[in-house]
Amino acid sequence: MFQVAVYGKGGIGKSTMSANISFTLSKMGKTVTQIGCDPKHDSTRLLLNGNGQTTVLDYIRDTPVAERRLEDIMVIGSNGIRCIEAGGPEPGIGCAGRGILTTFDTLRKLGADGMDVDFRIYDVLGDVVCGGFAVPLRGEHADSIVLVTSGEFMSLYAANNIMKGLLNFNPTKPRIAGLIFNSRGVEDERRMVECFSFATGIPIIATMPRSRLFAQAEAAGRTVCEMFPESIESDALRSVAEHLISVSCGMARMHLSKPLNDSQMTDIAAGKMAIPAQPMRSKCKVEGRKEGSFLLSCAAYGALNAATSVKGAAVVVHGPRSCTYLLSSSHNELVLSKPGSNEGYSKSIISTDMDDTISIFGGGDILRKGILDAIERGFQTVFIVTTCASGIIGDDVKGIVGDIGRMFPDRDLVLIEADGNIMGDYRDGYLHTIRVISGLIDPDVKPDSNYVNIIGTSYYHFRNGNNLDAVERVLSRFGLTVNCNFMDECSVDTIRGFYRAGLDILVSDDKGCNEAYRSICYSCDSRDSLIMPSSLDEIIRFIKALGRYTGREDVSDEMIEEMTHRASIEMDRQRSILSGKRALFYRDPYSNIDWCIKTAKELGMEVLKIGCGESRRGRPPLKSEFDDETAFNYTVEMIRNDTRELSPDLVIGDTMWMPELDVKWMSSTKHEASLDIPLDFARRLANMVRLPKEDGWRRLNDTQT
Repeated sequence: MFQVAVYGKGGIGKSTMSANISFTLSKMGKTVTQIGCDPKHDSTRLLLNGNGQTTVLDYIRDTPVAERRLEDIMVIGSNGIRCIEAGGPEPGIGCAGRGILTTFDTLRKLGADGMDVDFRIYDVLGDVVCGGFAVPLRGEHADSIVLVTSGEFMSLYAANNIMKGLLNFNPTKPRIAGLIFNSRGVEDERRMVECFSFATGIPIIATMPRSRLFAQAEAAGRTVCEMFPESIESDALRSVAEHLISVSCGMARMHLSKPLNDSQMTDIAAGKMAIPAQPMRSKCKVEGRKEGSFLLSCAAYGALNAATSVKGAAVVVHGPRSCTYLLSSSHNELVLSKPGSNEGYSKSIISTDMDDTISIFGGGDILRKGILDAIERGFQTVFIVTTCASGIIGDDVKGIVGDIGRMFPDRDLVLIEADGNIMGDYRDGYLHTIRVISGLIDPDVKPDSNYVNIIGTSYYHFRNGNNLDAVERVLSRFGLTVNCNFMDECSVDTIRGFYRAGLDILVSDDKGCNEAYRSICYSCDSRDSLIMPSSLDEIIRFIKALGRYTGREDVSDEMIEEMTHRASIEMDRQRSILSGKRALFYRDPYSNIDWCIKTAKELGMEVLKIGCGESRRGRPPLKSEFDDETAFNYTVEMIRNDTRELSPDLVIGDTMWMPELDVKWMSSTKHEASLDIPLDFARRLANMVRLPKEDGWRRLNDTQT
């Protein structure tokens, strides 16, 4: 079977050309299947006496999978031609390109690929060369491409765009059979097409004159080749069919795709002879990223993680069930529930369960059902998170949420348009969600100096152990109570009352926590804030700051005396083990491990080197007081080389992984949020140094991380 894709600008006559080519091939004794890949679904009308037929997409929408048959969507037309129409969604709803993908998949499953035919002709909309409409360009679907064009600039522009799409699939394989010049009767038209043909190296294989015969044949629901077989037009179309037969037999050559650049197309538009195109490189890689780079996680993941941190609120994820499951996998306590089902009644995540059918015909109804289901379950606040699928097909999520919000003015419907990786990565989605949720904060709440907010408690190193309890014990010494843990274990009420606290305490001084805090307070005036301490000197400053804030300097003096006495004894004990030991430090560019380096130096350790990982997405690294001693853009291979050359006793890094090294390594991650952080770190260092090099240190790190 030889497959031909006929492409061209909408309205240029490719459906007419396709039907006439199919008919002519059939008259030459060839068996032919024609598949219309245009949402207008009128490709096969001239082969069916002007009648339409059931489209594949309408068929699969109304027919259960087990009952589907190929003969229901394939109609035998003129001279035995098998006719199939893909169809498309309603205008403005769903994704027509996704419909083409689904059509091809359905035909394959129903056995169309196994039919014994000589030619398969695809009639494809050429104005849009998105992934779906570009499917017939792929080698497994089309062996050859025919471009239909007039001399009008936009028609030539569409043909050039199609060539660009083909370049991304087959930059080195010749697959273009030629151009069909379908004249529109405009001035100097032939010269324009000849200039384009010369510049691209694609020959004109037929010229169709501006003729009333086409209109007469179409009015009768027939092809020109059937109704006027002796006409000049039919002769031209027979030459196309003969050329395709020659191409299929290897007797005529095909041509490489060499699309023109903007400057060359400008020359064509001006009626100039453009310089012949040179082979272009495919531009399918993402601009501005290094080769091989990719998003580690999508924005919808970050959005869902942030939204599910708000207890008592429902989260409706508008996307596929499998996608929702993967996004929520970090929340072991959460179970997906389906709209209208009692399964997982007490859980907070509801998936709209988008599938291929929804992506084609639109997901407005299932989104509406998911939101109403959350309201019926009694949720006062409902977050709606969008994923890639809903963003690509263009569902009017904002309009649907607005309509339901007017129906239930007493409920809070909060739309979080994350749209998967279209918005960015996890961080982008997380910060965007924080900004959106911050809109719930009541600006009229009066501050109370007895309350504080903890910012960044969703970080993994703060969730482990009894971290929050440790912080609350310290704060209670000053008569302070936690108001809101943003964004973990908080509720809609504590978010509304965020301004009740007169002081904000950030869990970490790294870039992520600071960005989260700025996202919370982007619309409010500057607030009093402190950073959770790590090193001994930071702890002393932190305690003094709490004393000044509460007016209880006597408590801070007492705590500092207790702490320094205990720290002196503990540090002396560990210094006897660690003094003189050699350490190599690695830090992520957006985290601060200065406290680890300071603690190691206070314990008498020799810091051989400090490496900072490579910056990402053009963001500069977080500032460190050890920048002068730091090697930036520090790679995994550099870690391996330095461990071989410097032979450190220990490698310390703020990452959950390290490459296979011949030396012991440990994480610098905080495991408590208390005034014992440096003492705990000192004990971990000493334990690691004393462990045998072979296996014991690996087991300890597994436990810690």
